[in-house]
Amino acid sequence: MGSVRRTSICFLALAAFGISSAFSQEVPQDEETAKVRKVKKTAPTYETRVVKGRVTDAATGAPMGGVRIQALGMDHYSTLTNEDGSYEVKIPVFLNSVYVYAPEYNSLQVAIIENADNDIKMMSTTFNGFYGEGTEITAKGSTVLSETSSVTVETDMMKKLAGDINIVKKNGLPGQGVYMTIRGINSINSSAQPLVVLDGNMIDMQYDRTALHEGYFNNVLASLDPETIDKIEVLKNGTALYGAKGANGVILITTKRGKSQATRINARIYGGVELVPNKVEVMNGPQYTNYLSDLIPTIKDMNNYALNSFVFLDQSPTNFYRNVYNNNTNWQKNMYRAAASQNYKVSVEGGDDVGMYALSLGYTSAKSTMKENDMSRLNLRFNTDIKIGSKITTSLDVNYNQTSYNILDQGWSESYTSQNIGSVNVLGLVTAPFISPYSYYVDQTDPAHAQLLLSQEWAGKYASEITDGDIFRKNYYIKDPFAFTKE
Repeated sequence: MGSVRRTSICFLALAAFGISSAFSQEVPQDEETAKVRKVKKTAPTYETRVVKGRVTDAATGAPMGGVRIQALGMDHYSTLTNEDGSYEVKIPVFLNSVYVYAPEYNSLQVAIIENADNDIKMMSTTFNGFYGEGTEITAKGSTVLSETSSVTVETDMMKKLAGDINIVKKNGLPGQGVYMTIRGINSINSSAQPLVVLDGNMIDMQYDRTALHEGYFNNVLASLDPETIDKIEVLKNGTALYGAKGANGVILITTKRGKSQATRINARIYGGVELVPNKVEVMNGPQYTNYLSDLIPTIKDMNNYALNSFVFLDQSPTNFYRNVYNNNTNWQKNMYRAAASQNYKVSVEGGDDVGMYALSLGYTSAKSTMKENDMSRLNLRFNTDIKIGSKITTSLDVNYNQTSYNILDQGWSESYTSQNIGSVNVLGLVTAPFISPYSYYVDQTDPAHAQLLLSQEWAGKYASEITDGDIFRKNYYIKDPFAFTKE
């Protein structure tokens, strides 16, 4: 019994000794922490002055919020710019510069200007090169077409890609195309217009082709229905991809393809109206006659014989050509009209895990505000993508297009040395208003009794001579060039 009790007492003594040892180790740690807290220093205070200004992006001029402005070497004196880029910070009077920092921008050390706003411009550290890895091109613009109402694709390009491509319409007729430049006009001899690539195929735009009709340009893109286009991309420089042909830039056009396995049928019908344009104010018949009368005395070597050749000056009822030259014709009156356009579109797409297809049918009819000028287009397009194997896919594209134009000459010719003016809109402005709009001719079948008759057969304003057997006729025809029916 005695031995057992001694063991218990020893055990209790050891346990008590362990607890007291642990307690004695914790006390010095608390004393050390208290000493550290007492040693902590406080920042000195200095006399300060106020610096204020505004921070903007050097490239865009946009205000920058959240930019850190601090006294150089003293981060205790700092602030952040407001949403409008403005800031106001107090710094010690002995400092002459501040430190400016913003993520993804070059840090700045800016000298302080006394008694003035210290505005700061920051440059971005990021740089977009023309080309990335592989064939990824960053110098480009793109747009996606969806439910467009344009007659031709150039109209959508003018609206959505104006910042990437310069487009000038050649005239006001529908489907007449545009003059396009991406890199500007860089040559006076060769074409500066871009290369057009449709679904990976380079298209001959026929920029250098001429036409029989003055002012008419064959527009290859007019045969393309904007409703079938999915995406348009403009590459500022396509030399690396297309060689010298892409030096003036490249326009990539991608048509719509089947994307939904569920069969989808879409139909659209829409139209538009273009109002009659404003007419040019010109003199009427009597005003123009008086105007020419005032100019005749200024003609060199004018005499009575030469004066008699101006038969339009004779306003007397006995003037043989009175019906031809004593008129007040408004040649612009019947040139223009309100023009309507109409479009009908039907498309079907669908497929399965093996193949996808897209079929579209469209008809467009667009009239011009100038009479006897219009266009119509019938489009049929089918494409399919078939998966032959796990890594092999084949595509098929079939397109049928029929574009018809009803056109007249438009605009001025480069030279009229070997031709007469044939453009309707030009003749409507330069033809004398005192000339009759109807065709008259001098019938000299009976030379003793010549007659001025209204023609029911001939048209045109230039004189012609006709020999009918043994009878010689000298006929002068003056006809409204815009009338295409017998009066």
